[in-house]
Amino acid sequence: MKARVLFLLCVTLASISAKAQSEDYCRQQAIFNMKLGDVDKAVIYYAQAVDKSKENRSAGKGVSGNLLAEYAYALALHHDFEAALMNIDRAMALEASNGLFFAGQILTLMGHGTAAFQLTGISPNEHVEIAKYSNWIDGIYQNLTPKYSTKASIIRANPQETLKRASALAERGQMVQAIVLFEELMEQYPDAYIVPASYSVLLEKRGNNGYAASLLKKSIGMMDASDTTGRVAFVNHLKQMETISPTKLATLTKGLHMIVYTGASFGKGVTSLNGRIGVSNENKLSMSLNANVMFLDSLTFGNIGLSAYKTWKFFVFGLGVSRQLSKLNDAWGLAPSVGLTFINKSQSASLDITFAGQIPLSGESKQGCNLSIGTTFYIDVKKRAQ
Repeated sequence: MKARVLFLLCVTLASISAKAQSEDYCRQQAIFNMKLGDVDKAVIYYAQAVDKSKENRSAGKGVSGNLLAEYAYALALHHDFEAALMNIDRAMALEASNGLFFAGQILTLMGHGTAAFQLTGISPNEHVEIAKYSNWIDGIYQNLTPKYSTKASIIRANPQETLKRASALAERGQMVQAIVLFEELMEQYPDAYIVPASYSVLLEKRGNNGYAASLLKKSIGMMDASDTTGRVAFVNHLKQMETISPTKLATLTKGLHMIVYTGASFGKGVTSLNGRIGVSNENKLSMSLNANVMFLDSLTFGNIGLSAYKTWKFFVFGLGVSRQLSKLNDAWGLAPSVGLTFINKSQSASLDITFAGQIPLSGESKQGCNLSIGTTFYIDVKKRAQ
């Protein structure tokens, strides 16, 4: 009986493993064909990868947002724009780290370059560091996006119904689809003041007050002089918007996370338990408050300090200042560090291995070096505005 249960367990695990490999195989084949410029085959393989991803995940987790973002871009290259927009909005809802980048590429493909810049804060010729799991696209999208760019429309109803749909999509958080509809409405109905006014509401919620204010000004300029009530309301709201500094989405505060670190350090005769709490942003820059409990021979003492870290791909560099708190020595020091960080696919935690130095600035402490191993947890504190 035990042998039969063990056999069934092995078969089940093997089946799960085969499905996971099949999903990965389809995705790799899609990437391979994207590199070759064969968009038709890439779309087919991406569709299969998405299906396999749904099979491999529980109903609660669903498909990978990062995979959906890549699939959406491939669909846009194939000029299946409505499907591309639905998938990129799903990816954004799942907080795919490459979602914003691919959303900008899709908007550019559809001829909405201004909207792409306003959404991402990335200039057309600006080099950007793409998340590590999408590094393959660097050097490829620069040729693919211009090659397949076209002027496309997804409007399928009269302007009144389309405006209602755009506003409804914006309310539901499907903002890339909403942005495209508003852009198309402004192009097709340049004298309809209600379109830029409604569009500005979406952008203001997204935090892009600069572009939102410009659209509201445009709307006010198109309003009939007899509509004094509406004009006054718009002008008053514009004044409120202009008191807030305009921001773009790709600023240092975009994608803000709280970080909590726990770990241990080992040095010559010294071990310590380390904790850190602070904030990190999408530019992989973090700042934190530190606290350590150190053990040296029979002595136990503490450290407190501040530190800043910058991450490039797998590498992390840091600099901190700390104060040793003990009866024997109350000293200040610098703590430079360098090491490796391995973040999980969901971008929620990382394994950190660093070498940290100790450079005393006061007191009688000596220079030293230690090896630190720990885990950093990333907790959303600023959700993307929906």
